[in-house]
Amino acid sequence: MLRWTFYRLESVDTIHNRLVSNVLKRVCFHPDGSQLNVMSLTLSQGLIGIPHMNKTRDEAIILKQGMLDIYMLLGDDIKIEHLKEPGDVTYIEGNIVHQFLAISTLVEVIEVIEGKHEPDSCVSFPDLVLVK
Repeated sequence: MLRWTFYRLESVDTIHNRLVSNVLKRVCFHPDGSQLNVMSLTLSQGLIGIPHMNKTRDEAIILKQGMLDIYMLLGDDIKIEHLKEPGDVTYIEGNIVHQFLAISTLVEVIEVIEGKHEPDSCVSFPDLVLVK
């Protein structure tokens, strides 16, 4: 059963005066309680995700279309993965804070997260800014 979720991000104009009001569309292909979570995300240019981490759950992001930058906080350093071509993949271990930035007009990705989603398995950090 497909579940559609639409989000409108609040203004994040504190990030270099950039107002992000673009829409993120998420389609979930997994049933509730699944050990493997598979989602399709469609992002519009300039969309900045809220920094978050998946506690103890690893994640893979596979680019289908467009260009996407993924910022990962590794200790005191920020690592940036540039997904530029369809099929580009990045792997994010559990407990790594990460944030994305849609570079091109339209970005489509497949997101795969292992492990059952629990109410506290994803932690957001709305006051943290990784995107420069």
